[in-house]
Amino acid sequence: MRLWGVFVPQSVRECLSYRPQLLELPKEHQRRLLERGELDPIELAELERLHDEHRRAYFEQPLRPVLEVCADPRVPRLVLLGDPGSGKSSLLRYLALDWALTENVNARYTQPLPLLIELRDYNRWPCPSGKGFPRYLHEASTWHRLNQHTLDWLLKQPGRVVLLLDGLDEVFDPVEREQVVNDIHRFSNDYPETRILVTSRVVGYRAERLRDAGFRDYMLQDLDDKVQIPAFLERWHQVTFADPNEAASKRERLAKAIRESRSIAQLAGNPLLLTLMAIINRYQELPRDRVMLYEKAAEVLLQQWDTERGLQDFPDLSREIDLRAKTAILRRVATRMQTGDGDEGQAANVIEGEALIDLIEGYLCDELRFSQARAAAQALVRQLRERNFILCFLGADSYAFVHRTFLEYFCAADLVQRFHKEKTLTIDQLIEVFDRHARNDDWREVLRLICGQIDEAFVGRIVERLAAKVDPGRDETAALHGLPLAVYCLAEARNPARLEQIGPRVLEKALDCFDPRRSDSHEVQNALVQAAMAVGDRWPGLDGMRQSVLTHHRRISISSNAGIRWPAFLAKVLPEREHIRRLADGGQWTLRSGALITLAKSWPDVETRRLLAEHAVQDEEGWTRAAALRALAQGWPDAETRRLLADRAVQDEAGKIRRTALEALARGWPDAETRRLLVERAVQDEDGETRGVAAWLHAKQHSRFGATLLGGDLDGVGPFLDPRSPIPRDHIEEAADKVGLSSAEIDAAVASLSAHMGWDILRGNRPSPCGSD
Repeated sequence: MRLWGVFVPQSVRECLSYRPQLLELPKEHQRRLLERGELDPIELAELERLHDEHRRAYFEQPLRPVLEVCADPRVPRLVLLGDPGSGKSSLLRYLALDWALTENVNARYTQPLPLLIELRDYNRWPCPSGKGFPRYLHEASTWHRLNQHTLDWLLKQPGRVVLLLDGLDEVFDPVEREQVVNDIHRFSNDYPETRILVTSRVVGYRAERLRDAGFRDYMLQDLDDKVQIPAFLERWHQVTFADPNEAASKRERLAKAIRESRSIAQLAGNPLLLTLMAIINRYQELPRDRVMLYEKAAEVLLQQWDTERGLQDFPDLSREIDLRAKTAILRRVATRMQTGDGDEGQAANVIEGEALIDLIEGYLCDELRFSQARAAAQALVRQLRERNFILCFLGADSYAFVHRTFLEYFCAADLVQRFHKEKTLTIDQLIEVFDRHARNDDWREVLRLICGQIDEAFVGRIVERLAAKVDPGRDETAALHGLPLAVYCLAEARNPARLEQIGPRVLEKALDCFDPRRSDSHEVQNALVQAAMAVGDRWPGLDGMRQSVLTHHRRISISSNAGIRWPAFLAKVLPEREHIRRLADGGQWTLRSGALITLAKSWPDVETRRLLAEHAVQDEEGWTRAAALRALAQGWPDAETRRLLADRAVQDEAGKIRRTALEALARGWPDAETRRLLVERAVQDEDGETRGVAAWLHAKQHSRFGATLLGGDLDGVGPFLDPRSPIPRDHIEEAADKVGLSSAEIDAAVASLSAHMGWDILRGNRPSPCGSD
């Protein structure tokens, strides 16, 4: 498959100081990274301390096209971070191909010359002294072989060369990786006119050294479902099929599967997994059954795991490691990862190299009776350090599945193997597994996948047990914490009709959770909405419960927030528009609000838009007007919606609604017109909190310092400062400290922010120093 023909550029966000992948690692793996020098203890402590603030700042940034960032003269040095299979290496190869395939020679000459270096190969290059990238391109046995003197001249010319350094994380030894970072640092000093792009996974990447050299870190995002996934499908099928009709047919078949299957859609954002699905779809329709889909995708990856090459010193064994053997090995690996060192261990997609060797050795000894099992296992693990297959190297002598989905699939397959085929696990013992892990989010997918592979009679027993479990930490009226999982397990059954006895009992318990007396069950209500989406109108025994479901809203009191979530649940179980439409016209504002939100998500058409616009202006309840405005801003971000938001930001009688409109405008239309409105409302609005929100939204567009300074009130009275009042010096100093500004930088930052705001923030935006409203 030609990369040029199918590549679709993704989006990125600047990382700032946000590193979610590091914080998601189990503490034991963090400890190993710290011991091996692959994680900075100061950086980790800072990440943990400021996680929420960094996360908010990270996600508040707009997405940027990655090619735009790569060409941005304001970002001459950048590091692109991403998970395995996220497209880091493909991006650098595309940048090189883009230059090479430019047909106009003159145009090519005016573009920067891309020089692509695999850092793994660079690190292996034997060079006793004076090692560096120009010398490597001149002397090493690569396809480049560029004259060093000519290259030196080019590198010193502004904008003539872009250096593409792929795979910093693939320099496995931390000491050697630090030396490569030194080489990058030195090159950036020697050739300041040359753009530099480096790729790395997050784990093992230490940002401080390269940041000192002026590098900025960006995180590759998953492909989005509106533009990027459809574009990839279009290009992949054009390149793959000679017959346009066949290409269109297969493309639409895959697109339909992604639209209609949540499990397939969850995988499609990863470029590697989307490619796997396209390959499978080429020869057969994608299985709607998740288990079969994961099995097919795993088979493709396992076929790429060239164990024969890794076992060249063991020719007799290499023939024995077929698809069945690889699958059996990975079942063991996945179960060890999921359970840790014991049944109650931390579930994490990571395993230490020595443990991986032990597991492979155990299989080779137990199943194949191979006498040199230890050496062969070491050879296979050594191969994984050189190249990613379905397992990949993480750093710190640790390994992971390329996507957590495969960990979950193989762990479930192992439990099913022991229960269904080996008969070493009884149904009571299997139910104990569900009991033990029902509340653990890391186990939910594993448990669901088990139910997709066993007989419905056993699924029924599991569901009945889960639905009957009362949280022992709460009283008798508390939420049934196993109930959402029970609904998910119903959804996995291959033949739901065989569960028609248990289905209504589970539905009755679900309805009870939307009861005004269960005010503490909002988390369970949200979980039930998500679980009901998986079942839909295939709920076993639904016909006999239809009237109970349709009239349940009468039990929901006006003071209960269950009304917000009930329409969403109803729309999943009985996906008929007229039921939700009646709730939107009803007398209870919580149900009206929830119904409007549900209509916008499930039936986003002209009729729904008209209804939302009507309620945004005319509904007597402010919360419902706010819900309608937010739904319009999210679902119909056009000029008409903008005009309505601008009108409501001024005309609505409730300050909360005016604030909602301003927030939607700042998020969706961050331009000069919105800035003028924010300044106006920060000065003129009669409500102090609304003035504060307007000022904060305006300050956010200036800097993190502005967002932090205007966003918090140090006396704890409220979340926003009233811009009419002067900002105290101690507040300014604390805000500066939070964003890393030194004392010497504060006055300049305040002056810059004041110029942006349109008034001196030290004095406030009215002449009188009197307080706010």
